[in-house]
Amino acid sequence: MRETLLDQIRTLHIEIEQQLQHIGQITNQPHCATCTSVCCQEHICRESVESAFLRFILGDRAQDYDAEAGWFAPGKGCQLDYGRPLLCYEYFCLKFSAEELERSHASVAREFRAIYAKTWRGQHMLTIDDLNEIPETRLQRIVEDLAALRERMAASAPV
Repeated sequence: MRETLLDQIRTLHIEIEQQLQHIGQITNQPHCATCTSVCCQEHICRESVESAFLRFILGDRAQDYDAEAGWFAPGKGCQLDYGRPLLCYEYFCLKFSAEELERSHASVAREFRAIYAKTWRGQHMLTIDDLNEIPETRLQRIVEDLAALRERMAASAPV
């Protein structure tokens, strides 16, 4: 049961991340890859391989991490489609998206991050070293919250 719940969390998490990235990319503004003042820093990227949860989300992809550059590739931007540190969805460059998208994106990003707050013993999901410690009832609640967020995002997506 625990593995099934964790697999559901992984699937939902990836879907939400991809939707968040899509929200940020539907404008005609320049993409992060062409930015000359890159905000992405290796010490931020490192959370994706230091967090047991994000390593779980990344799966085998975690072994591709570059200790010098993190996930950033010059001229290409972040090379992660999923498994990014949640902080990446909390930062919004004014050059990246329109004001209305920022508000929408920011609201979803805050809710996404909040779903994992106080997962177990007051700890955020990203700081828990052993995912097996999390009670199944809490994992089930996370699945429900992620599914609800995904549905709200789909319902409010531009056609």
